Amino acid sequence: MSEIVPKNKNVPVTRALAEFAAGLRFEDLPDSVIAFFKIWLLDTLGCGVVGCKAPWSQQTLAVAKEMGGLGKATVIADGAKLHYSQAAFANSMLIESLNFSDVHTASHMHVASIVLPGLLAMSEVGNRSGREVITAAVAGAEVTIRTALGIPVEDDRGFHTSGTFGSFGAAAAMGRIQCLTDAEMINALGLAGTQSCGIWAPHYDGANAMRLHPALSVRSGIFAADLAAKGFTASTRVLECEDGGVYYAFSDGPRYWDRILKGLGTDFTETFLAIGLKVYPCVRSAHAMVSLLLDIMEEYDLVGEEIVSIRVFAKPGPIQGRYGPDVAGQPDTSWLAQFSVPYAIAVTALDKACTVDQFFPDERVRESKVQAYIRECVSLESDPEISKYPKYCARVEVTTRDGREFSKLETRGVKGDVPYPLTFEDVEKKFLSLTAGALSSEKSSKAIDIVRHFEDLENVGELMDSLTA
Repeated sequence: MSEIVPKNKNVPVTRALAEFAAGLRFEDLPDSVIAFFKIWLLDTLGCGVVGCKAPWSQQTLAVAKEMGGLGKATVIADGAKLHYSQAAFANSMLIESLNFSDVHTASHMHVASIVLPGLLAMSEVGNRSGREVITAAVAGAEVTIRTALGIPVEDDRGFHTSGTFGSFGAAAAMGRIQCLTDAEMINALGLAGTQSCGIWAPHYDGANAMRLHPALSVRSGIFAADLAAKGFTASTRVLECEDGGVYYAFSDGPRYWDRILKGLGTDFTETFLAIGLKVYPCVRSAHAMVSLLLDIMEEYDLVGEEIVSIRVFAKPGPIQGRYGPDVAGQPDTSWLAQFSVPYAIAVTALDKACTVDQFFPDERVRESKVQAYIRECVSLESDPEISKYPKYCARVEVTTRDGREFSKLETRGVKGDVPYPLTFEDVEKKFLSLTAGALSSEKSSKAIDIVRHFEDLENVGELMDSLTA
């Protein structure tokens, strides 16, 4: 896709996005957007509840408690009441902790952990309604995704889009819930841009810093919107300015102005409605492979010990690049395991399951049985023929000890993505599985019912109360 204007000129995309975010109304939203919001919200809340048990979540929460002081905003699952900025920061980390939340494939963005935590915290404190939250969330999601689509996100410059562009969406959402004017919203985006962050380096150490990027975006977005509401000023061309604008600072080009502006406010199909939800808590490129393996094992009543070989075939991209070969070999942390296709395949075969329990804690990842299975039974191979199918399609071939061979090919895509979306009922099952043991059945059921009728909710505090033990 090429620029729609000559390279030496720029389009006022910052102003266009700001005016859209400030002016969006609930009545402007199609029914499909409202329906998907509920699915997206419930999925996100389940991820937040289960994420509370991760050690890095507890570390982040401890710092938030020390910094945040007393407040009225609820920390999911934990129940602590903090200042809304610190509660939002902590909740973002909880949502992102176990790599089970949403993903917008084209922009490589985890949108929910950027947009929703600040809104829920601010809305609980400010007694905002469900309709106000829906409107602000969609505004934030659209800004988040569209800003990331403005430059190539796969050019290996080393930035992580959830950190680099997340602050824009968080600021837009927080600005909308505070009813900022057009001018204030432009300043909010400008202040968000000057705080852009997020680099890939921690990924290669399996470090927890990668999980922190959405939470940092939330913190930056809240700070930006709050400052703008007080009259603080910033660049009105923070994205497109040729001298120091984000697009020119992070990329040598091209700039995709049409991706940013096309259908803004009227067409959500490639942006908000293209957000995918996860069935498994691991890298997206492994999902079809895991599904195929589970289908084979279920159909032929196999267990991992019967299998001597699992050959996984994919188009060249999904098994190379950032997720291999250094990560693809023998991961020794939960983070690296979540980005390792061989690990996901090995542990799925051994457990005949692929849930949070298969990736945490680190000690599970390091088990000699799993590591040996990766070395001895799992292989990854590129198959250019699969390139004719949608992204992340794959083929899995299984051989058993007694010489039987089974093969399955996925040609449709990944369950949870746009062609094969999860229903509210699908996400309800996921929510119940993730919250089991953390929330009572009464509170889980209450949360589901509130989300199902979220546009009728008068006070978001009622939802947050249902998410604590």
